[in-house]
Amino acid sequence: MFAFLILPVLVSGFIACHIHPVNYYKLHRYEGQYLYLMSARYGIRALFASSFLALLVNKYAPAEVSIFSWSVSLNILSLIDELLLSTEAFKPDQAKQLSWIIILSLMIICFPWVWKTAAFAKLMIKYKTTKTDHIRIYIISSILKDSPLDDLLFKASINKDMLVMLSLSDRKVYVGKVISMGEPNENKGADQEICIIPVMSGYRDKDNLTINFTTEYNDIEKEIFITISQDKISYATEFIFDAHVQFKSQDKKGMQQFKIENKRKRLV
Repeated sequence: MFAFLILPVLVSGFIACHIHPVNYYKLHRYEGQYLYLMSARYGIRALFASSFLALLVNKYAPAEVSIFSWSVSLNILSLIDELLLSTEAFKPDQAKQLSWIIILSLMIICFPWVWKTAAFAKLMIKYKTTKTDHIRIYIISSILKDSPLDDLLFKASINKDMLVMLSLSDRKVYVGKVISMGEPNENKGADQEICIIPVMSGYRDKDNLTINFTTEYNDIEKEIFITISQDKISYATEFIFDAHVQFKSQDKKGMQQFKIENKRKRLV
């Protein structure tokens, strides 16, 4: 009869994967059998923890508690046992086993919320903040560290003064501020779309791959928002105006020197 606990174990593990503050953002990485194994792992933990707690309560908890003139029974196992026997559908041994299964099932399914609370408390201590939004940012930042592109775009979305230069697969180039990006969820990762406010845009030359900016958006009164799919981004880097001006001046000097050398070769 205790084989009926398999279902609450799997349900508990599945709930734990979905509501855990860290696992929720990693859930899109788990597919097929790996997701089942993850659910089973958390469910088995809930089974052992619930069984241990239920045995302790059954052993040491008082049968009833008196509040003023009221007497409240805490022997839930006996109450469920009596209700099952009153139906006359179960034998005493079966009713006792089923009572334990009902109690354990309820505790197993409720355990993920205990983990969630404990995980949040641990994260609050780790990051020294009680604000949920700040904790969420720290969690996502730690998850996206394994992807340099996601990490750069996420930092740019937090730091509103930071500009990024995005080169797309169709040779278009945008410089702007990242306003938002796809947040990891149970179905997709962060590599979805990003929304930027462009400052400049242009294209990459087909032959020498130099960048030519053709449009500036500072003169436009209204802000323009552009949504870009991350799978179209060839590369991204932080854009610094001073470095851009310096590179441009070096390119001009280099071109002038190249022309002078070519003239000398022709004269020789």
